[in-house]
Amino acid sequence: MEEPNKNSQNQPDKVKLIFDVMPQGGAAENLPDTVRAIDLPMSPSAGSTSPKATPKMPEEIVSPDAASESVRVAEKSRRRVSMPHLNFKWIIIIVGILVLGVAGYFGYLYYSSLTSSTEEDLLLKKPAVEGTAAMPDEWLNKYFGSADCASAICGSAADPDNDGLTNSQEQKYSTDPNNPDSDFDGLSDSDEVQVYNTDPRVADTDGDKFEDGDEVRNGYSPTLGGSERISSVEKQVIADNTEKYGLHEPTQTFLSLQTLKPVFNGGTASSSPFVLSAPKGGAMVLQENAIRFTYNASSSINLIAAPLELTAAEMPSYLNSLRTVAPSEGKVIYVGQRKIAGLDLQIDENTRSPGEGTHALRAVFSKSGRIYVVYYQAPESKWAESRLLAEVIINSIR
Repeated sequence: MEEPNKNSQNQPDKVKLIFDVMPQGGAAENLPDTVRAIDLPMSPSAGSTSPKATPKMPEEIVSPDAASESVRVAEKSRRRVSMPHLNFKWIIIIVGILVLGVAGYFGYLYYSSLTSSTEEDLLLKKPAVEGTAAMPDEWLNKYFGSADCASAICGSAADPDNDGLTNSQEQKYSTDPNNPDSDFDGLSDSDEVQVYNTDPRVADTDGDKFEDGDEVRNGYSPTLGGSERISSVEKQVIADNTEKYGLHEPTQTFLSLQTLKPVFNGGTASSSPFVLSAPKGGAMVLQENAIRFTYNASSSINLIAAPLELTAAEMPSYLNSLRTVAPSEGKVIYVGQRKIAGLDLQIDENTRSPGEGTHALRAVFSKSGRIYVVYYQAPESKWAESRLLAEVIINSIR
């Protein structure tokens, strides 16, 4: 019996494994009979007392071509991901150059805008000429007769009628910039807009047959129809608005007056042909076809009714005689026409020379087939302070 090899004692049996590799490239004659043999230890036989050996795993088979390809891919990936390393000092220098370049560019633009002398730039930089108004030409032509007028009168921020509204606001509310009370209701345009919340273009905002100024003066609401007395809430709103914006003329003057109902030829108040506003506390002197209302020693309101027997054919000549002022007696300063509340008022302003001289504003109109004359007169020396009152009285004729 053959004696076992001493070197094989206490070692597990080995099994030789043969790996067949698929041919690469095609020719069968180039294939080796055996590609590679790997000895793997067998499990120890039963009853063996030798320690268990850890089996060795076969090494990974890597072809040289595959290894080279892996190295190339890893190198390419590394080059793609890695960023160039920049010195911090160079980063500061680059950023500084960019900042200086941008600043220089905008500095050049600013300098060019200051030193440019082209015709277009000179035209744009030309200061506004005094008298050039910012309001539309059509609007200026309508109210001032020309689009070329002083900005102090025609400018958008000007207020030629001193009613508290600028020309720009007058245009917005469609009011007259030359008339502080566009609807002749006794309240200034700005007070209607800012204080009473009424329409400055309509004398009777709430449509109850009573004008806004009369309702405010007599304690009624100008915004609620009917005979509604002004509520505490509305009264407080008006008080707050008045404190904020103040009241303008002619509002202050109109609210200080009272309603006057003239009576001619023995008539009664209910048969008064018209009404107007007059100062409080005056004295009235009645004549056959005239009324003289005097409220101080020198100023008065005179109301004249044409004779009842005057025919329609005689009225024009009578009107002309009323408007005529002899040169020796004085002069006519202004003649105009106003349409107020259905009445066609022929207005003239004149002076009378005898004595100290008087100044008067007069309105001639026809109502119910009869001609009436109303004029307010005051001494020439006091006319400047009386002119506003005269305007309010004439404009209150209804």
